[in-house]
Amino acid sequence: MLIASKYSTIIYQPKSLLTEEQIKLWLTDPLNGLGIRDDTTAKAFKEEIRSPSDLFGMSANDIDAINTALSTRTSDARGRSQATHRLAHRTVMRLKGITLVVTYLSMVRRNIDWEAIKWTNVQTFLPEWTTLEKLAEEDRGDVPKFKQQTGMPRHVLTIIDYLRSTYGSQFCSLYYLVCPDIMRDESSPENAPPLVFGRHFAEPHTRLVDEIGARVSRTTASAQADNELFFKILVESFVGSGIAAQAEDFEHTRDGLGFWDRLNETQCTDDHHEKAGEDCITWMRTSNWSGPEAGTLVKHIDKHRRQWALFRLSQARTNLQDYTDHTRLGWLLASITSKDTQICIRKNHVKDDEAGIYKDDWEKAAIYLSKTDYEGKDKKGKRKTRFADADISEVYGGGGGGSNKKPKGLTDKQYNKMLNLNGGMGKSGVELRWHSPAEYAKLNKAQRQELNEWRATQGIPTRKERCRGKGGQGGGGGGGGGGGAGVSAAKISTLEASIATFAATVSELVGSFKKGGSTQGSGDVGSVEASPTSGEKAEASAVSETSTEKALNTSTTDTTVNPQIAAMAEQDIQAAATVGANAILKLKRITGGLTGRKE
Repeated sequence: MLIASKYSTIIYQPKSLLTEEQIKLWLTDPLNGLGIRDDTTAKAFKEEIRSPSDLFGMSANDIDAINTALSTRTSDARGRSQATHRLAHRTVMRLKGITLVVTYLSMVRRNIDWEAIKWTNVQTFLPEWTTLEKLAEEDRGDVPKFKQQTGMPRHVLTIIDYLRSTYGSQFCSLYYLVCPDIMRDESSPENAPPLVFGRHFAEPHTRLVDEIGARVSRTTASAQADNELFFKILVESFVGSGIAAQAEDFEHTRDGLGFWDRLNETQCTDDHHEKAGEDCITWMRTSNWSGPEAGTLVKHIDKHRRQWALFRLSQARTNLQDYTDHTRLGWLLASITSKDTQICIRKNHVKDDEAGIYKDDWEKAAIYLSKTDYEGKDKKGKRKTRFADADISEVYGGGGGGSNKKPKGLTDKQYNKMLNLNGGMGKSGVELRWHSPAEYAKLNKAQRQELNEWRATQGIPTRKERCRGKGGQGGGGGGGGGGGAGVSAAKISTLEASIATFAATVSELVGSFKKGGSTQGSGDVGSVEASPTSGEKAEASAVSETSTEKALNTSTTDTTVNPQIAAMAEQDIQAAATVGANAILKLKRITGGLTGRKE
C-alpha cells in the first residue's frame, strides 16, 4: 500500500548498462542505432548526449533544441566560423522515440541495456505506448453511486471494476493503487526479472500496461496525484449517502487509500465479501426472464455476466466454491422461461449440443442466445403477437396467417414436436430444424428439398395435407366435413342454397329489365365488372346467352322505345348477366374447394 510519508519520493533515473562498443553502435548503426555516420557530427552530438541515460527527463522539444544548437553557425574566440552539425531527420525521429523508452524504463524502475534501445525493438514499443497516452487523456466515465440496498461489499467491487478502466497520470489503470501485493513486483532495478526478447515487459505480463501496473512506484509525485484522484472518485460515489461523512477525516490529506482502508476494515470484511458472493450465485440461480415485458434478453444475459464478475471478485477475497461454465450455462438456460418459438429453438439447440460448442463455453452460448430474433425484441414494454402462422408454416415450407394459436390441423403432440425439431446438419449444408421465414427464404432448392423430406420423416404433415384434413385434430379426412378449413357441412349447404337463389334472381332480373326496357344503372354494372379468367369465359358466356335468350323471347307491347336507348339497354343487360355469371362461378368454386368437389 501507499507508504505514509510527508514528501513524495523522486522518480527513478535509469542507468545505462551499455559498453563503449554498444554506445558507438547506438550512435552510428543505420539499422538499430541513430545512423550518425559522420565522425565530427557524432563527436559534437556526444557533447550534448553521452549515453541513452542522458535522455532521462527530456521531451521531443528538447531533442529539437539540441538539433538546432548543433546546426547553428558559431564563431571561435578569433571570430572564425565553426562547422555546423545538423542531424538528419531520421536521427531526430529515432531520438524522440528512444526518449519515450527511457521515460517508460524510469516508470518501471529498470536500467537501460542494448535490447531496450535497439531501434527495431523501439519500433514495436512506440504504437503501444501511443495508445496508452491516448487512454490516459480520455475523460473518465461517470462514477458508480453507492446504493444502500446493494451493500458496501458489492459497491467496493464495483469501484474496483471502475478503477480497472480509469487511467491515471502513470499511463496505467488506477487499480495499481489497490491491487493485491501478489500482483506487484517490488524488486530492485538490479534484480528485476529479464524482459521478454524484443519486448519491454517481463513474464508473465503480455502488455506494457501490465508491466507498469506491477512495477510503477506508489510513492512518487505522480502516484500521489493518482491517490488524490482516487479520493475524489470515492467522494463522488458516496454523495448523498451516510458514508459521505466518513470522508471528512481524509479531506485535509485527500488520501484516497486511507479512506479505502477504512471502508474495507469496517464494512468490507471477508465475511461481508462472502455474503456478497453468495448473493450473486443466488441471483443467477433464481433469476427469471419471461419475455420482452421483463426487458430485453441481451440485458438479462449481461446481468448474468456482471453477477459472475462480481462473484469472482468476492471469490478472490474469500474461499468461495468455484463453478464451471457448464454449470453457469444451466443457470442461464433455466432463467429464460419465455415460450417464444425462436427462443425455445435456440435453447434446445444449446441443450442438444453434442459437439460441445456451447455446453462448455458460457460466453459463446450467451452470444448465440442474445442474437435470438424473438417476437417483441424491438419493442419497449410491449409484446408483439407471440408467433404468427407465417412463422409456423415455415416448418412446412409455406406461408400462413397472423394467428397466435397453434396451426389448424396439428395435434398438440405434433405441434410440440415441431418446436423441438433438431436433426443436425444435412448433406446439402442445411440445418435440420425449424427455420424462420427469413432463414427459409435464403435456402437454395436442394436445401429446401432436403429439409422438407426430413420433415416428412418426423411425422409432421405438410401444409397441403393439413388443408385436406389428413392431419387434423379428430383425424377426419374426406369430403363434406370441411375439417381442414374449419367450416361445418351445414354452413356449406346453406351457402350452396344461397348460390342457387342468387342465380335464379340474376336470371329473373335480366328478363324483367329487358321486358321493361329499363336503362337504370346504365354504366354502373360495367364499372364493377370483374375480369373473368380464360377458363371462366366460356362458361360465363353460356350463362349470359341463356339469360339473354329468355329475355328476348319475352314479348313486349311497348312499340315506342327509342332504338338507341334499346341498344344501350341491351349492352347493359349483357354486362349485368356476365357479372352475375362470374359471381356465381366463383362462389361455386369456393364451395367446391370446401367440399372436395369440382365445379
